[in-house]
Amino acid sequence: MLVGSREYKKVTVLGFNSTDVFFTHSKGISNAKLKYLDDDLKKLFNFDPRAGELAERQQYAENEEFNKQVVVTIESNAKAAAVLARRKEMAVEENLADPLSENSPIGRAMPELKVEKWIGDKPVTREHFQLIYLWAPWSSASKKFLPDISALQGKSTKDVVFFGLVSEASNDPETDAGIKIEFPTAIDSTEAFIGALGVTSVPQVVLIDPKGKVRYLGHPAALTDKRLQELVGKFGGGEPTPAAAAK
Repeated sequence: MLVGSREYKKVTVLGFNSTDVFFTHSKGISNAKLKYLDDDLKKLFNFDPRAGELAERQQYAENEEFNKQVVVTIESNAKAAAVLARRKEMAVEENLADPLSENSPIGRAMPELKVEKWIGDKPVTREHFQLIYLWAPWSSASKKFLPDISALQGKSTKDVVFFGLVSEASNDPETDAGIKIEFPTAIDSTEAFIGALGVTSVPQVVLIDPKGKVRYLGHPAALTDKRLQELVGKFGGGEPTPAAAAK
């Protein structure tokens, strides 16, 4: 069978449609466009040029749509993989260290915290220490240490205001996590606050003094009641800076 300038030998036709004929030959399996066959073969396969053109246009459109969907799927999978990788990176439960470096926020002004939504009543933070529990509803470690933070709150003086911070979009992180929290939770999906603190894993706690300076940042297991009271005693008092109050 001659298709254009190419000749196929020992041809056995498997089937055909309005645009192509499918066949085996001496070197394998192939297909050919009917429009490239000689006139006798076109008649044999009932080739209609108009119908073939319309069918090819339809095939082209379907291929384009399929390719677009493949691109969308690849991009979606890549984004999902990035989210999972970030969550895995953030959900480090065993790291209890409080490392200090030239980039440490300890002793520096609290980054601006812009709260999109409060779950629970907005706390009054002016002239108080703020102990912020940085957590995520998908993090099992976050849920594991919530009772410890609640217990710490029960032992603390009224000088310390406790609240949580979820750095991702959520209508209700408590519902997402399937838990009830004994203190308010703020939502900041921009991650600007934790980014400014250099936080890369949850859960973490950050303690802000009444002057608006960061006095502690680390894993909640490392902040005992005794350590908290030491920090409150050491850094208590003074006029708060504008950044000290959560907006």
